[in-house]
Amino acid sequence: MGFLDKLFGKKQSATSTGGHAGSSSTVQSPTANVGVTPVDIRAVKTLLEHPYGAALPMSVNDSGRVATAFVFRESEERIAELARSGALASMHTKAAFLSVSGVEIYVTLFRIGDQVFEIWWNWHNPVIHPLLDRLFDQDEAIVGFVSERPEIDRIVRHPSSIQDGLRANRSKLEAAQPWTMEAFDSARAAVEEQYPTPVALWKADGSS
Repeated sequence: MGFLDKLFGKKQSATSTGGHAGSSSTVQSPTANVGVTPVDIRAVKTLLEHPYGAALPMSVNDSGRVATAFVFRESEERIAELARSGALASMHTKAAFLSVSGVEIYVTLFRIGDQVFEIWWNWHNPVIHPLLDRLFDQDEAIVGFVSERPEIDRIVRHPSSIQDGLRANRSKLEAAQPWTMEAFDSARAAVEEQYPTPVALWKADGSS
């Protein structure tokens, strides 16, 4: 699998935005967002500059606590379709660490219906670092959606399946020598040459 050591994660049982995810395996239909707001609205505006299918991590205020959310951009019609079909409530999550020329890349993948969203994390990017660092102790994945307005209009929650893998690689990240943004971009480009689409990366472990 080239750069890829392994993908870790599993199918999720999501809860609606009305409460935090617990141990129950009951799947509830996600609803419109009621209380999760971006810490910096500029992060949402940045995502709105990207096409549908784009994804960014961002800090959010979740009932008085600051958390890291995985936020995706899609059309209002597509978001409604994913919710109606049950795809939001049965999403799958995977993550991987990739070592390329001294750069440790962390990537998270979310399969929702027939789409795969990806977020690439640069540990030595001062904007991304605190978002990733927070995930070590965040036992819940907060997945948000935006469409055309500068606000998060839908939230899905589920227990984090990537936390154990993230913690297992914490020492590797903390021991890594600093790299430049150019080095990170070059390493990412090398990975994307081998896995040119999010779906290709998702299937890298042999899964469908």
